[in-house]
Amino acid sequence: MLQSKYLTEEGLKMLLNDLYEGGTRYIYRPTGHSSIYISTLAPTIEDDGEIERVSSNAITLQMYTAHLLSDIFESTNCIDITKALNKVDWSTVKVDTPVLVGSCADGQLTRRYFAGYHDGHVYTWDGGATSWSTDNENQISWWNYAKLAED
Repeated sequence: MLQSKYLTEEGLKMLLNDLYEGGTRYIYRPTGHSSIYISTLAPTIEDDGEIERVSSNAITLQMYTAHLLSDIFESTNCIDITKALNKVDWSTVKVDTPVLVGSCADGQLTRRYFAGYHDGHVYTWDGGATSWSTDNENQISWWNYAKLAED
């Protein structure tokens, strides 16, 4: 997790999570700028690692918030909030990827294979089937909690 001298780890995580839940995926400071920007799209990063311009859909953070976050840019100029929070972009997960699913995060998890992501829900093939082994493409279930299975 990122570290800030102005915010506790929990406070920084809460702030990034609020931005994420609002649709923001990137927070960045272009080269030579004091302002910090948030965006749904990744900025264009040049070959030398610098960000030369602000994306047209970027929003400038308020000065107070930018000041609180300024020190997290000491080793980077762009933060992928999805990665920083260890979130999964389910829209990019491949069908049949092993996942762990359940009704809640702290309950018992079941091993299943990813079938898709629709309307904010992760779907898996029923009974541990895969897209190749299922008898019916409609035999899928959605879950309240899902995470990628670790190797």
